[in-house]
Amino acid sequence: MPPFLVTGDFVYIPAVLFVSYFGSKGNRVKWIGVGTSITAISHLLIFSSNFLFPVERQILNYTALQACVLTQFQFYVHSSSILRLNKYIKGTSCNHKRLLPPDELFTPKAKFEQFFDYEPIKDRIDESVKDDFLKKIMLMNNYSLHDVMSSWNSGYSGRSKEVAVVNDNYTLDEALLSKIIQKMHKVIDGNTGSSDIREVKSLLQEYVAERINETSGDLDKVRNSARAPFAYCSKLINEMRQIIKTGKCGKKSLHVRPIIVLFVGLILFGIGRCMPWSLGVPLIDDTFSKKNLPISVAGMNFIRILGPVCGFLIGSLCSSFYYTLKPPPSLTAKDPTWIGAWWMGFLFIGLLLIGPSIALYFFPLRQKSAIVPQSGTVNSDNDAEQKEMPMFDKYRHNDSVESVSIYIKFRALYKAYVELLHSKIFVALLIARTFDLLAVRGYMVFLPKYLEIQFGIPQYNVHILMASFGIFGLAAGAISGGIIVRRQKFSGRGTAIFLVIFSVVNIALFFSKGLFGCYSTTSQVGVNGRSTNYNYTQLCNANCGCQSAPLYPICDKSGYAFFSPCHAGCRNVRITDVKTHELEFSSCQCKPEEVLSRKNCQDDCNLKAMFFFILMIIGSFAGGNCIVPGILLILRSVPSIHRSIALGFQGFMISLFASLPSPFIWGTIVDTTCLVWNYTCPENKGACVIYDPILLRQRLHFTYVGIRLISAIADLYVIKHADSINIMDEPNDNQK
Repeated sequence: MPPFLVTGDFVYIPAVLFVSYFGSKGNRVKWIGVGTSITAISHLLIFSSNFLFPVERQILNYTALQACVLTQFQFYVHSSSILRLNKYIKGTSCNHKRLLPPDELFTPKAKFEQFFDYEPIKDRIDESVKDDFLKKIMLMNNYSLHDVMSSWNSGYSGRSKEVAVVNDNYTLDEALLSKIIQKMHKVIDGNTGSSDIREVKSLLQEYVAERINETSGDLDKVRNSARAPFAYCSKLINEMRQIIKTGKCGKKSLHVRPIIVLFVGLILFGIGRCMPWSLGVPLIDDTFSKKNLPISVAGMNFIRILGPVCGFLIGSLCSSFYYTLKPPPSLTAKDPTWIGAWWMGFLFIGLLLIGPSIALYFFPLRQKSAIVPQSGTVNSDNDAEQKEMPMFDKYRHNDSVESVSIYIKFRALYKAYVELLHSKIFVALLIARTFDLLAVRGYMVFLPKYLEIQFGIPQYNVHILMASFGIFGLAAGAISGGIIVRRQKFSGRGTAIFLVIFSVVNIALFFSKGLFGCYSTTSQVGVNGRSTNYNYTQLCNANCGCQSAPLYPICDKSGYAFFSPCHAGCRNVRITDVKTHELEFSSCQCKPEEVLSRKNCQDDCNLKAMFFFILMIIGSFAGGNCIVPGILLILRSVPSIHRSIALGFQGFMISLFASLPSPFIWGTIVDTTCLVWNYTCPENKGACVIYDPILLRQRLHFTYVGIRLISAIADLYVIKHADSINIMDEPNDNQK
């Protein structure tokens, strides 16, 4: 939902202009405490939306499901809950030949054709096998089916001793059906007599009788199959899946209340995050001596970057849990349809912020008489008082906090911003950093999806890898940049040159990442669909009803990837490991005599993924080296009294022209590489299922490179005019 991604930026844009100005005139520590308190409240509000308004299950869909799978012959079922569904059957468009067998199958004259037309049997046995079997018995001296089996075994009770019961949550009596198919092949392949044909019919009768005795269990299996993250070859099950999907479309419900809570939480987050950065950096600038400022800013940014590191680690941990904490059977964190417990991170961070926020708000206040006036100078070897944290801006006018009219305050605000824009260096830096953030934020938003598509890395591992390589490299680069600027004592021009050099290195490394990639299992599904224009319905799965089948790649022994078990024509599902819910699929019409599974899927992505992350950490390190020089140039390109509003205006421009449009710009670019779309409803396009991996890789990285080149050009302008900027000395308030 793209609008929610930028709600905080919509609020941040106007709020930061006022907070950075008026906050700089008051107690900055208390303002920061208020900001972090608001941020804590916003996180707890966002978390609460998942529990204050829980979404109820759509019971009506399952009622329709039951109505669709049961027949009009409900007198066989001794269940009042099922009998009460009669009124729903007339309202459905389902064929009533479903789970409960029709009357004619219980008569002595029942024919093989009638058994084969019974929906569960029709779904499971391939048409070619049925045709060959019927042709075989027709050739055997025109046997009369009545002579083969003259009466219905109405006294049947219990299962055939030769049939083993298997642990199966999806298919209906697979062990018995497998035995029926085995006996049918025996009749087809060999010189057989009437006894073998009798045995086939006896087993069919046994299967039909079991459907009467196991109706409730069969209905549960149909539900499990219709709700499973995969689909196999079964028109019955896949029609049930489509009923559930259509029911959700018909309801067209919009849960307004949780959306309102999320919206309010994001609004508060946009307000709260204005204060720590725009007021905190000048606070650090006033607290430490100018020669140590690069190290101080580097340390501050290192801690600031630890936030995303912790966020990715927390996100990875939360993503390993299902959002309801009770995942459906067979759905694991490796599946593309997995939804992690997103709300856990908001709860943890919200609670963690409460203590520091209160401490900041009640931080001991120093006397106003200790404030250094605007015209005063700073001596780094001053008395102990100078070592105290200056909560108020030491460059502000002493009368700036006096009561004045609102008109005068806003007039002063307007003049301050006009004065900022008169600094050509500041404007060039503003343009450069805005394009930097447009590139970085857009790229980072879609990087998890890219890693999953390009290299087949599961969602829960993506966040750990991004924190370990990308964010760690950025943090190390921030420290490195601060140390180098501090030791070399760069001038303004030297600092700008240093920034451009590492920007070019970062751009070159990102360009190289766009030149190589691999085909993950999902990408292989896309490659295999090229010859059919990405229409995965073939002759071998045409009767399976795979139109609503979700993406669930499985492979044969050679590694060939199918879109889903349904598209492979697989009619049998077997659980090989109950704990991990590992599945195997057999009786596949597209790959006869083979057992297909996800374990068979292979790719060549491990080495290439490793090389990608090596380039990623080097590129992030180069980008991190640009952070401290960029901040120092911003602080020194404007009069000292305007440092807070300069940072605030920078945040305003970045939010308006980078953070706000980046999801839409980058999302549009990524969507142009989509090959197969999922339609949540017939008329509504949903998420992309399969991307073109080559186009995605090239457009993602080359777009980043193009945007960063624009910022590098702006930085070249700064180099030309930055000779008058003092980085390590007292700032020049006359800088234009």
